Amino acid sequence: MDKNQPTSQDTPLFEAFFEQTSQPYCVMKADGSLLKANAAFLNHFGYDATVLISLNFSDLLRYDFKSKIVELLTTFKQGVSTTNSIQLNCKTASSKSEWYDWSFTKTPSSDLIMATAYNISKHVAD
Repeated sequence: MDKNQPTSQDTPLFEAFFEQTSQPYCVMKADGSLLKANAAFLNHFGYDATVLISLNFSDLLRYDFKSKIVELLTTFKQGVSTTNSIQLNCKTASSKSEWYDWSFTKTPSSDLIMATAYNISKHVAD
C-alpha cells in the first residue's frame, strides 16, 4: 500500500475539513442528484440539508445554464474523470442570483462527483 494514500484512519480528518472549510463543497451522483453538502454550501445557498439532498444540482442553476451541467455530467458518464471548472449562474433558496466558479471531479473508483464553488458575483456583471 502506498504510504501517501489515505486510509480509513484519515476519514475523521477529511470529514472535519469538509465541514469546517469556508468553501462550499458538495457530493453528487453521476446524474446530478445531491447526496451531501457542507455547512458553507448550505449557508451560501440557503437550503436545509434535508431539502438539499432532495434536489438535483441542476435545480440550483438558472434555466439558461442547465444545459452546461448536463453536458458536463454526460462527459463524466462517458468515462472522463478530470476536474472541470465552469462559471455558472446559480439561484439560492430565496431565488437570489449568484455567480460561482465551480470545479467538478469524478472519483475514479465510483460514480460520485465532488464539487466546490467560489462565489465570483462581485467580479461578474449579469
